[in-house]
Amino acid sequence: MSGVKVAHAVAHGGPAADGILEGLVMGRARRAAENGKKDVFEGSTFPFTESRLEQARKAVLEGLLETDESGRRSWRDADCRGLSVVVNEKTGSCNYYFVGKVDGQTVRKALGDTDAVRLVEARQAIGRLRFDRSLTGVLAPRQIGRAHV
Repeated sequence: MSGVKVAHAVAHGGPAADGILEGLVMGRARRAAENGKKDVFEGSTFPFTESRLEQARKAVLEGLLETDESGRRSWRDADCRGLSVVVNEKTGSCNYYFVGKVDGQTVRKALGDTDAVRLVEARQAIGRLRFDRSLTGVLAPRQIGRAHV
């Protein structure tokens, strides 16, 4: 089917459009599975799932993925802005982090280990941290060298 026919079918809906969209999504998933876990984690962003995070951890620990000079590899969640995960090759740990801007400065706050905190809980925590302005004091960068008067 040509690109114009696909666009027309998708734009106007109907059972043909559902089949086309399902085929596109499943084709993408199938190609990703065929390419192996290394290709899925090559970029800096992917949609987190519990199983993908475990695969990412294993890939780092097995030396299949490059790490920085500290032995860490990090990714951002494509489905939840502000959520990231860091895998440490040396310790084997895998931790969730909130990364965002507070008062114009980038802030990074640990949310917990992926073994202790479920993905759903981490995403809920991100939502609270991003939208509840009463929590910005918790996230504010430390003021070093300033005396409190």
